[in-house]
Amino acid sequence: MWNWILMLALCAVWQEAPAADAKSPQLSLTDSYSLKWAALDNPAALRAWAREQMSTLDPATQGSLWVQAVAAYLRVRDMGDNDAEQRQLLSQALELSALYLIPHDALYTLKTTQMDLQMIEDHGVGAVLAPTLRDRLFQDKVNLADQLKLPGRKAQISLEWGQFMLESGRDGEGIKKMHEAMRELNKASDVTDLEIMQAKQFYAGGILNIQSNEKSKLIYSELGRFCEVRKPRNFCLIIDHDYAYLLLADDSPANLQAALDVLTRALAGAEELQDENFVAIISTSMIRLLDKMGRNDEALQHGMRAMSIFKKYNDGVWLADTQRKLSKIYLNLNQPDKALELLHVARKSFPKDYFWDHAQISLQQARAYKMLNQPKKAFDAMSDYAQALRENASRNQNTDIAQNLTQINLEMEEEQSRSLTQAEQLQKIQAQLDAANRIEQEETLLLINGIWVASGFLILTGIFGLVWIRQQNRRIISLNRHLREDVLQRFLPPVIAERVAHGQAVLDETPHEQDVTALFGRLVNLEHAIEELGPRVTARLLESLMQAVTDVSLEHKGCLDKLHRGSFLILFGAPIECSPEEQIQQAIAFAHSLQQRFEEIRESWPTVEGWRPGLAIGIHFGNALVGVFGGKRRADYTAVGQTVNLAARIEGEAKSGDILVSENVAEMLGVEHCRALGDVRLKGISKAQKLFSVEPIKVVRNAS
Repeated sequence: MWNWILMLALCAVWQEAPAADAKSPQLSLTDSYSLKWAALDNPAALRAWAREQMSTLDPATQGSLWVQAVAAYLRVRDMGDNDAEQRQLLSQALELSALYLIPHDALYTLKTTQMDLQMIEDHGVGAVLAPTLRDRLFQDKVNLADQLKLPGRKAQISLEWGQFMLESGRDGEGIKKMHEAMRELNKASDVTDLEIMQAKQFYAGGILNIQSNEKSKLIYSELGRFCEVRKPRNFCLIIDHDYAYLLLADDSPANLQAALDVLTRALAGAEELQDENFVAIISTSMIRLLDKMGRNDEALQHGMRAMSIFKKYNDGVWLADTQRKLSKIYLNLNQPDKALELLHVARKSFPKDYFWDHAQISLQQARAYKMLNQPKKAFDAMSDYAQALRENASRNQNTDIAQNLTQINLEMEEEQSRSLTQAEQLQKIQAQLDAANRIEQEETLLLINGIWVASGFLILTGIFGLVWIRQQNRRIISLNRHLREDVLQRFLPPVIAERVAHGQAVLDETPHEQDVTALFGRLVNLEHAIEELGPRVTARLLESLMQAVTDVSLEHKGCLDKLHRGSFLILFGAPIECSPEEQIQQAIAFAHSLQQRFEEIRESWPTVEGWRPGLAIGIHFGNALVGVFGGKRRADYTAVGQTVNLAARIEGEAKSGDILVSENVAEMLGVEHCRALGDVRLKGISKAQKLFSVEPIKVVRNAS
């Protein structure tokens, strides 16, 4: 019943925020709510106040209050903290806590600080811990919160754990961990409005890392109203920062400017609170935003500021992340040598299993080597990029499903885990083909050897033997036909499937460069209808759409590459090469035929208010690396490179019913059949692209 659990976690009625005239509580060591409030409002002020309390209290006679003052001081640790001083304070506080009845919230702070300091002592300041060590630390903190019966603290640390899983590429685990935390918090009765808001912030930030969606927008709207009413300054800085990322999901000029306004406000707030850590984090986010806006010099200034702060506090991963983002700015400024220098340093700081970050570094290196006219190194970097993506996919098989859990539900993830992956199916198919070929060879030998059997026995056994061999041959032919037509062609392009079935190709052929036409398409605004339709009805609709995509791609000699949840990628010109003009004709014919077929099938779809189903299509022609990517256990026939990326970005710009093409496609198609849309800034593409909309021309089916 994961779907109901998820909806309860998202839609449950939470305690309402205090009224607009509510005042900030007066700080008191005996009032845990006031300490929680101060931690969200001004951590530096809380630390200063707690240190003052420690100096005025006598540990010998006021041990309980002194211990609570230490806990308040340690509650909001700073990057510049003196670890030796903290260890001394902590040791004394833990000794006294055994003599007094200390509130569980304060005790949790002391013991988790002890865990953190022990980890630093074992591995060094600023050390980048392996995910297994971080997981163990998170688990210990969760167990402690459970033991002390602190549901708010348990939810917070569980959500932090989920976010860490997302950052390290374990999307499925991370989303599941965050949903479990929200579910448990929803059942708890002794949590405050501050803990609820903080949990929602962690949750929304986590799903925002995966995919921006309506659920995260709703949560951020609620968090924004809470900030307007209560105004906890440090907490609202985090909300502003995350909301800016939400705006970047649709990087239109208006959204980019709105995001810049929000981040500028957050940066000013962080400077006012003298929070260097957050100043650096916001500055790093500014790099990404200003890169999209083409304001490279300003991005460079923010990047330098962030790097100086992270170096000061020896924060390795954040420093590496800043260096990676800053390298792109140097590439924009045509300074590939500086970019490569930063990327080399950044790669050393990221743990080996941060596959996505290593993939991005390789991609930037390829771009830099291309600018330096070093094609061999550029190709090697692209190979590293593809390998990192494969490793990330191998470790996180359910990433695509995890990206959409907030719309569908965790039940689909559980169903996916019970079924074989595509690579496992292909592996099984290859084994079946090998077995069938061995049987065929053995039976041929039987027939040959049978000729030399004695004459009387030969007649008897020959008759029955030939009948048996014919039956086995028919079985083999049937098996090969089933594997080729019913199984292999579900996962591979038909031409590749035929070659594999006949032993002319294997599932790990080396990728190679060639010119292809990439066509991306998607079902528009599917998220709007999912909650209304439910997962089962949605699955049936998508099945009918995907069947249409498959049929039409075969009719127009397209290679069906990706097929997932209303989105698809079709390649023309691979695996069978043909001229660019033929590729374009086939792609346009496919697009029109599919639009026509879709008009027919959607007539039987149920009606959802505010949703008219439609297809959006984007097409681009260029060079790509094409072939079977993967190893012995996982493999996939696909294409990678800027051509595929640009086609995806063009599709992202398309609206319902649109067929948008790049400039080179329009030129080969004939501009008389296209309508110019002018220069368009595409998400993730630094240079504006000339786009064209294909007019409804008459096309010939199966054109060649």
